[in-house]
Amino acid sequence: MKANRVVYAEAGKDFVDFLFYWFSFPLATVVGLLSKENIWSGSLTILYKSIENLTESSFQPNRIKDILLKPWVPQPYFPAAPLLPDGFEPPERTFYTCASSCLSLCRQEVADYRGALCSICGRAMMGTLKYVEPPEVARGFVSELDTYTVTDKLVVERQSSTNSGAAVLGELQVEERVVQLGYPEAIKVLKAALGSRMVLTNAFLRESF
Repeated sequence: MKANRVVYAEAGKDFVDFLFYWFSFPLATVVGLLSKENIWSGSLTILYKSIENLTESSFQPNRIKDILLKPWVPQPYFPAAPLLPDGFEPPERTFYTCASSCLSLCRQEVADYRGALCSICGRAMMGTLKYVEPPEVARGFVSELDTYTVTDKLVVERQSSTNSGAAVLGELQVEERVVQLGYPEAIKVLKAALGSRMVLTNAFLRESF
């Protein structure tokens, strides 16, 4: 730390995967996480709660609130985001097709909402098809064999002899601190990253942020 600021962090795979995973988050997922923890008071959280409070009768037929509030996230290589609660995974996705008694050609068409009309037979598509995730080849995004340097404004680099902790600490008067990163800290980092270029400082050193 310098002038009560975080200079950099040495991080492993889980933390870097967590940072990179943000780019697959739909906006509603981010707003929902921060709104749930009552740590972000922007107007988007008010809009999110407005959608939550509307009754299903306010929406078009076959349009449910979860399409907006819990959007599906493709996760071919990442079945669960690290450092977030177990219940974070988006809901199971279901597709709809014609019933098995229909023509075989009808089975080639699918819809993402129940009751869509088949363009071949004209019937409502009520049969269900379950989306199956591909097998997990490798967990996350970055190699677990490397250690990474993350700066206060979230510049991420693979650690080397030139940017290692020993090289930096040799030039600066800093205090070293070990931080255990769990769900509460992860949410603070996410909040700080949305409105600051001093992300690690605001997340770990400033209680009032």
